[in-house]
Amino acid sequence: MKKKNLILWVLFSIVIVTSSCSQKKDLEKIRWEEFYTRLLFIECAAFTLYGSKPMTELILDHRSKEEKESSRLETSESAAKISWNPLFDFEETWRLWEKDLSKEKINNYIITHFPIKRSEYDFVYIVNILELSTVIKKHYDLFQKYIGFDFDPLEVVLDIQNKDSLFWNKIFNGEPTTPEKICLLGILYGYGIENSYPFSLLFNKERAGSSKKFTSHLHKQLSENLETKNIKEFSSTKFLIPGFRTFSTYSPTKLKYEKEKTEIIKYYQGKDLEQATFDLLYK
Repeated sequence: MKKKNLILWVLFSIVIVTSSCSQKKDLEKIRWEEFYTRLLFIECAAFTLYGSKPMTELILDHRSKEEKESSRLETSESAAKISWNPLFDFEETWRLWEKDLSKEKINNYIITHFPIKRSEYDFVYIVNILELSTVIKKHYDLFQKYIGFDFDPLEVVLDIQNKDSLFWNKIFNGEPTTPEKICLLGILYGYGIENSYPFSLLFNKERAGSSKKFTSHLHKQLSENLETKNIKEFSSTKFLIPGFRTFSTYSPTKLKYEKEKTEIIKYYQGKDLEQATFDLLYK
Protein backbone atom coordinates (compact mmCIF):
# COMPACT_ATOMS: atom_id res chain seq x y z
CA MET A 1 0.00 0.00 0.00
CA LYS A 2 2.88 2.33 0.91
CA LYS A 3 4.58 1.53 -2.38
CA LYS A 4 1.39 2.36 -4.28
CA ASN A 5 1.08 5.67 -2.44
CA LEU A 6 4.71 6.46 -3.21
CA ILE A 7 4.14 5.81 -6.92
CA LEU A 8 1.07 8.05 -6.91
CA TRP A 9 3.02 10.80 -5.14
CA VAL A 10 5.84 10.57 -7.68
CA LEU A 11 3.38 10.71 -10.58
CA PHE A 12 1.59 13.65 -9.01
CA SER A 13 4.93 15.49 -8.53
CA ILE A 14 5.88 14.88 -12.16
CA VAL A 15 2.54 16.31 -13.31
CA ILE A 16 2.98 19.40 -11.10
CA VAL A 17 6.57 20.01 -12.27
CA THR A 18 5.66 19.46 -15.91
CA SER A 19 2.68 21.78 -15.62
CA SER A 20 4.80 24.42 -13.89
CA CYS A 21 7.49 24.25 -16.61
CA SER A 22 4.85 24.45 -19.32
CA GLN A 23 3.27 27.52 -17.71
CA LYS A 24 6.69 29.16 -17.39
CA LYS A 25 7.41 28.54 -21.10
CA ASP A 26 4.00 29.94 -22.04
CA LEU A 27 4.64 33.09 -20.00
CA GLU A 28 8.08 33.56 -21.56
CA LYS A 29 6.53 33.19 -25.00
CA ILE A 30 4.00 35.89 -24.13
CA ARG A 31 6.76 38.14 -22.79
CA TRP A 32 8.78 38.05 -25.98
CA GLU A 33 5.78 38.29 -28.30
CA GLU A 34 4.71 41.42 -26.42
CA PHE A 35 8.24 42.82 -26.54
CA TYR A 36 8.76 42.39 -30.28
CA THR A 37 5.23 43.53 -31.06
CA ARG A 38 5.80 46.80 -29.26
CA LEU A 39 9.40 47.28 -30.47
CA LEU A 40 8.70 46.55 -34.12
CA PHE A 41 5.11 47.56 -34.72
CA ILE A 42 4.10 50.06 -32.03
CA GLU A 43 7.41 51.90 -31.76
CA CYS A 44 7.83 51.34 -35.53
CA ALA A 45 11.40 49.99 -35.33
CA ALA A 46 10.49 47.59 -38.16
CA PHE A 47 10.49 50.60 -40.50
CA THR A 48 14.11 51.29 -39.49
CA LEU A 49 15.32 47.68 -39.57
CA TYR A 50 13.51 46.66 -42.76
CA GLY A 51 12.35 49.93 -44.33
CA SER A 52 13.81 53.38 -44.95
CA LYS A 53 13.07 55.16 -41.65
CA PRO A 54 16.49 56.58 -40.71
CA MET A 55 16.13 56.22 -36.97
CA THR A 56 13.66 55.20 -34.28
CA GLU A 57 13.55 56.78 -30.84
CA LEU A 58 12.52 54.72 -27.81
CA ILE A 59 11.71 56.52 -24.58
CA LEU A 60 12.17 54.10 -21.70
CA ASP A 61 10.61 54.72 -18.33
CA HIS A 62 12.52 52.68 -15.74
CA ARG A 63 10.23 53.43 -12.83
CA SER A 64 8.44 50.56 -11.12
CA LYS A 65 5.26 49.19 -12.67
CA GLU A 66 3.28 50.63 -9.75
CA GLU A 67 4.69 54.14 -10.31
CA LYS A 68 3.99 54.00 -14.04
CA GLU A 69 0.47 52.72 -13.47
CA SER A 70 -0.17 55.55 -11.03
CA SER A 71 1.01 58.11 -13.59
CA ARG A 72 -1.09 56.48 -16.30
CA LEU A 73 -4.23 56.75 -14.20
CA GLU A 74 -3.53 60.43 -13.52
CA THR A 75 -3.64 61.26 -17.23
CA SER A 76 -5.82 59.68 -19.90
CA GLU A 77 -3.92 61.31 -22.78
CA SER A 78 -1.67 58.36 -23.56
CA ALA A 79 -4.50 55.88 -23.10
CA ALA A 80 -6.48 57.64 -25.81
CA LYS A 81 -3.79 57.10 -28.44
CA ILE A 82 -3.54 53.33 -28.53
CA SER A 83 -5.16 50.33 -26.92
CA TRP A 84 -2.31 48.23 -25.53
CA ASN A 85 -2.38 46.37 -22.21
CA PRO A 86 0.67 44.08 -22.02
CA LEU A 87 1.23 41.50 -19.31
CA PHE A 88 4.94 42.27 -18.98
CA ASP A 89 6.82 45.52 -18.41
CA PHE A 90 8.52 46.61 -21.65
CA GLU A 91 11.50 48.25 -19.93
CA GLU A 92 12.18 45.14 -17.88
CA THR A 93 12.17 42.98 -20.99
CA TRP A 94 14.28 45.55 -22.86
CA ARG A 95 17.01 45.23 -20.22
CA LEU A 96 16.99 41.46 -20.61
CA TRP A 97 17.11 41.77 -24.40
CA GLU A 98 19.86 44.37 -24.55
CA LYS A 99 21.99 42.47 -22.03
CA ASP A 100 22.17 39.46 -24.38
CA LEU A 101 22.44 41.53 -27.58
CA SER A 102 25.71 40.98 -29.48
CA LYS A 103 26.20 44.58 -30.64
CA GLU A 104 29.62 43.77 -32.11
CA LYS A 105 27.87 41.55 -34.67
CA ILE A 106 25.59 44.35 -35.85
CA ASN A 107 26.99 46.06 -38.96
CA ASN A 108 24.17 48.02 -40.61
CA TYR A 109 22.54 49.45 -37.50
CA ILE A 110 23.35 51.18 -34.24
CA ILE A 111 21.47 50.66 -30.98
CA THR A 112 22.59 53.23 -28.44
CA HIS A 113 21.51 55.35 -25.49
CA PHE A 114 21.95 59.12 -25.60
CA PRO A 115 21.44 61.31 -22.52
CA ILE A 116 18.78 63.99 -22.98
CA LYS A 117 19.07 66.92 -20.61
CA ARG A 118 16.02 68.03 -18.65
CA SER A 119 14.51 64.54 -18.91
CA GLU A 120 14.19 61.71 -16.40
CA TYR A 121 13.72 59.12 -19.12
CA ASP A 122 16.19 56.85 -20.91
CA PHE A 123 16.40 57.65 -24.62
CA VAL A 124 17.45 54.82 -26.95
CA TYR A 125 18.08 55.26 -30.67
CA ILE A 126 17.89 52.51 -33.26
CA VAL A 127 19.74 53.81 -36.30
CA ASN A 128 19.85 52.60 -39.89
CA ILE A 129 23.38 53.81 -40.65
CA LEU A 130 23.04 54.07 -44.42
CA GLU A 131 19.59 55.69 -44.40
CA LEU A 132 20.52 58.24 -41.74
CA SER A 133 23.82 59.14 -43.41
CA THR A 134 22.01 59.59 -46.73
CA VAL A 135 19.24 61.83 -45.40
CA ILE A 136 21.75 64.03 -43.57
CA LYS A 137 23.84 64.28 -46.77
CA LYS A 138 20.72 65.15 -48.76
CA HIS A 139 19.93 68.05 -46.41
CA TYR A 140 23.52 68.86 -45.51
CA ASP A 141 23.13 72.65 -45.85
CA LEU A 142 20.26 72.73 -43.35
CA PHE A 143 22.20 70.69 -40.80
CA GLN A 144 25.48 72.57 -41.33
CA LYS A 145 23.77 75.91 -40.80
CA TYR A 146 22.14 74.74 -37.57
CA ILE A 147 25.18 72.88 -36.20
CA GLY A 148 27.61 75.66 -37.12
CA PHE A 149 30.49 73.58 -38.46
CA ASP A 150 31.37 71.27 -41.34
CA PHE A 151 31.13 67.52 -40.84
CA ASP A 152 31.11 64.16 -42.59
CA PRO A 153 27.58 62.64 -42.60
CA LEU A 154 28.75 59.06 -42.01
CA GLU A 155 31.12 60.08 -39.22
CA VAL A 156 28.44 62.02 -37.31
CA VAL A 157 26.01 59.10 -37.62
CA LEU A 158 28.57 56.78 -36.05
CA ASP A 159 29.26 59.47 -33.44
CA ILE A 160 25.77 59.09 -31.99
CA GLN A 161 27.38 56.45 -29.76
CA ASN A 162 29.53 59.21 -28.23
CA LYS A 163 27.73 60.95 -25.35
CA ASP A 164 29.98 64.01 -25.82
CA SER A 165 29.23 64.34 -29.54
CA LEU A 166 29.03 68.02 -30.52
CA PHE A 167 26.67 67.21 -33.40
CA TRP A 168 24.16 65.14 -31.44
CA ASN A 169 24.25 67.28 -28.32
CA LYS A 170 23.36 70.24 -30.51
CA ILE A 171 20.51 68.23 -32.10
CA PHE A 172 19.10 66.68 -28.92
CA ASN A 173 20.16 69.08 -26.18
CA GLY A 174 20.17 72.43 -27.97
CA GLU A 175 17.36 74.97 -27.90
CA PRO A 176 14.13 73.14 -26.95
CA THR A 177 11.65 73.99 -29.71
CA THR A 178 13.10 76.28 -32.35
CA PRO A 179 11.59 75.90 -35.84
CA GLU A 180 14.99 74.86 -37.21
CA LYS A 181 15.40 72.07 -34.66
CA ILE A 182 11.86 70.79 -35.16
CA CYS A 183 12.41 70.60 -38.92
CA LEU A 184 15.74 68.75 -38.58
CA LEU A 185 14.32 66.24 -36.10
CA GLY A 186 11.48 65.52 -38.50
CA ILE A 187 14.02 64.84 -41.26
CA LEU A 188 16.10 62.57 -38.99
CA TYR A 189 13.06 60.54 -37.95
CA GLY A 190 12.08 60.08 -41.59
CA TYR A 191 9.02 62.33 -41.84
CA GLY A 192 10.16 63.99 -45.05
CA ILE A 193 10.95 67.65 -45.69
CA GLU A 194 7.43 68.14 -47.14
CA ASN A 195 6.01 67.41 -43.68
CA SER A 196 8.84 68.53 -41.38
CA TYR A 197 9.15 72.07 -42.74
CA PRO A 198 5.43 72.97 -42.58
CA PHE A 199 5.22 71.52 -39.06
CA SER A 200 8.22 73.62 -37.97
CA LEU A 201 6.43 76.79 -39.08
CA LEU A 202 4.01 76.35 -36.21
CA PHE A 203 6.85 76.89 -33.70
CA ASN A 204 7.88 80.34 -34.92
CA LYS A 205 6.43 82.81 -32.40
CA GLU A 206 8.01 85.90 -33.96
CA ARG A 207 5.98 86.05 -37.17
CA ALA A 208 3.70 88.99 -37.90
CA GLY A 209 1.40 90.22 -40.64
CA SER A 210 0.60 87.90 -43.56
CA SER A 211 2.95 85.11 -42.50
CA LYS A 212 1.44 85.09 -38.99
CA LYS A 213 -2.04 84.90 -40.49
CA PHE A 214 -0.98 81.99 -42.69
CA THR A 215 0.66 79.95 -39.89
CA SER A 216 -2.35 80.56 -37.64
CA HIS A 217 -4.59 79.17 -40.37
CA LEU A 218 -2.18 76.25 -40.82
CA HIS A 219 -2.37 75.46 -37.12
CA LYS A 220 -6.18 75.60 -37.22
CA GLN A 221 -6.22 73.16 -40.14
CA LEU A 222 -3.90 70.84 -38.27
CA SER A 223 -6.14 70.84 -35.20
CA GLU A 224 -9.28 70.22 -37.24
CA ASN A 225 -7.74 67.36 -39.24
CA LEU A 226 -6.09 65.60 -36.29
CA GLU A 227 -7.03 61.93 -36.40
CA THR A 228 -7.18 59.56 -33.46
CA LYS A 229 -6.30 56.11 -34.71
CA ASN A 230 -7.08 53.27 -32.36
CA ILE A 231 -6.12 49.67 -33.00
CA LYS A 232 -7.64 47.08 -30.70
CA GLU A 233 -4.97 44.49 -31.36
CA PHE A 234 -1.38 45.05 -32.51
CA SER A 235 0.44 42.31 -34.38
CA SER A 236 2.81 41.75 -37.30
CA THR A 237 -0.16 42.27 -39.63
CA LYS A 238 -2.04 45.00 -37.74
CA PHE A 239 -0.05 48.17 -37.11
CA LEU A 240 0.27 51.78 -38.20
CA ILE A 241 2.92 53.47 -40.30
CA PRO A 242 5.17 55.93 -38.39
CA GLY A 243 3.08 58.81 -37.08
CA PHE A 244 3.64 62.35 -38.29
CA ARG A 245 1.61 65.38 -39.36
CA THR A 246 0.84 65.79 -43.05
CA PHE A 247 -0.26 69.04 -44.65
CA SER A 248 -1.48 67.98 -48.07
CA THR A 249 -3.59 65.25 -49.60
CA TYR A 250 -0.48 63.91 -51.34
CA SER A 251 2.44 62.96 -49.11
CA PRO A 252 5.27 61.01 -50.80
CA THR A 253 6.60 59.97 -47.39
CA LYS A 254 3.24 58.60 -46.27
CA LEU A 255 2.83 56.64 -49.51
CA LYS A 256 6.35 55.28 -49.15
CA TYR A 257 5.68 53.98 -45.64
CA GLU A 258 2.37 52.45 -46.69
CA LYS A 259 4.27 50.48 -49.33
CA GLU A 260 6.97 49.50 -46.84
CA LYS A 261 4.29 48.34 -44.39
CA THR A 262 3.10 45.82 -46.98
CA GLU A 263 6.66 44.54 -47.42
CA ILE A 264 7.21 44.33 -43.65
CA ILE A 265 4.03 42.25 -43.26
CA LYS A 266 5.28 39.90 -45.97
CA TYR A 267 8.72 39.61 -44.34
CA TYR A 268 7.42 38.68 -40.88
CA GLN A 269 4.53 36.52 -42.09
CA GLY A 270 4.75 33.03 -40.60
CA LYS A 271 8.11 33.74 -38.96
CA ASP A 272 9.27 33.80 -35.37
CA LEU A 273 9.51 37.53 -34.54
CA GLU A 274 12.72 37.15 -32.57
CA GLN A 275 14.58 35.12 -35.17
CA ALA A 276 13.38 37.29 -38.05
CA THR A 277 14.56 40.41 -36.20
CA PHE A 278 17.96 38.94 -35.43
CA ASP A 279 18.27 37.93 -39.08
CA LEU A 280 17.98 41.63 -39.92
CA LEU A 281 20.28 42.85 -37.16
CA TYR A 282 23.07 40.36 -37.78
CA LYS A 283 23.04 40.18 -41.56
